[in-house]
Amino acid sequence: MIVSRETLPFFTALASETRLHIVELLCRRKMNISELAKAIGLSSTIVARHISTLEKANLVRCESIAGRHGTQKVCSLVHIGLALRFESQRSVMNMGIYEIPVGQFATWSVEPTCGLCTTKSIIGYLDDPRYFADPRRTDAKLIWVGHGYIEYYIPNYIDDWSTVHEIRIQLEICSEAPGFEAVWPSDIYFSINGQTLGFWTSPSDYGDKPGLFSPEWYSNGSVTEYGQLKTIRISREGTFVDGEKLSSFSIGEIALARAEPIRFRIESPSDCKNPRGFTIFGKGFGNYNQDIVVTIIAADATTTGKED
Repeated sequence: MIVSRETLPFFTALASETRLHIVELLCRRKMNISELAKAIGLSSTIVARHISTLEKANLVRCESIAGRHGTQKVCSLVHIGLALRFESQRSVMNMGIYEIPVGQFATWSVEPTCGLCTTKSIIGYLDDPRYFADPRRTDAKLIWVGHGYIEYYIPNYIDDWSTVHEIRIQLEICSEAPGFEAVWPSDIYFSINGQTLGFWTSPSDYGDKPGLFSPEWYSNGSVTEYGQLKTIRISREGTFVDGEKLSSFSIGEIALARAEPIRFRIESPSDCKNPRGFTIFGKGFGNYNQDIVVTIIAADATTTGKED
């Protein structure tokens, strides 16, 4: 890790005897909040605050798992060790672009109306969530969900010497209704690594005319035909959708662990204001002949000073 003003949050997080104690304990094994609080002699509330600071500095990651008495937050270290570098540097910007087929989701929990299509046929039966586990799902180019979520894994090739400056995710998406409905607002939520970025309200489930790229067998005048092309951008200034600020959630708040994929989730919760699902269009459907396009912009620090 380069020692610079940009890495100040990392060193600030370690400028605490209590947080250093937590790091010492997590070096031995994973522990939940209650176990850490008991070992340190502080309340769970105070320990949780310290854990939050360590998470934001990408020193600790937490996952919620089922326990005897409900859900518990289990903590572990992101890095086993880090090397510090004190040297003059310049930033070299690198850009990675990945196109993720809409059918290559990693995890899901869906409720009807729901289904998947390849460019040639429907996979299985309509409104049967079991077919989201069908091996043919990786060939899907159209997915619709009434309630629930779909989660994708984005490749993460960032190393310890790089800093992510921006992540952009572009996809064609809209609401989901049985058949289609012109006025059908749906609150569609987006999250990265379990952290909610915010939601965008799709105004419609578009079906008034065939999608420009949809196959002829699919377009029959009674289905969702196309969506809106949306670009989600997470930067240092916050999260934006098509340039409009969605939330203050910034790139620095994402816990990126080396060699672990970035988890991107699209969700339509049943308890939101407008719980009306979502449809995702890939290549061969809708008005934009593309799958989910992800751009990651990072800076590699390189030495500018001369060697002795």
